[in-house]
Amino acid sequence: MLLGILTSRNAGEDIEAFEGMDVDLYAAPGPLWIDGDKWAGKPLLSTRIDDLGHIIFSDVPEGEFVMVLYLPAFEVIVEGLTIP
Repeated sequence: MLLGILTSRNAGEDIEAFEGMDVDLYAAPGPLWIDGDKWAGKPLLSTRIDDLGHIIFSDVPEGEFVMVLYLPAFEVIVEGLTIP
């Protein structure tokens, strides 16, 4: 299992604003490149941010991964996630 928690340094921001946003997990280095303005390659797993800001991937195999969070204004890329 891979668990992420989305928070904000700004106390005025409501984390529920991110509820339902898509999150993809790719095997690293993976076929992860931009084709125009789209991601190319198929994610290994996909999920959505829940109402508490949690990102939960179940049944993640061992390996190294790249996670992409699709937020309203931009995409967040987290590299170097290793599951031993």
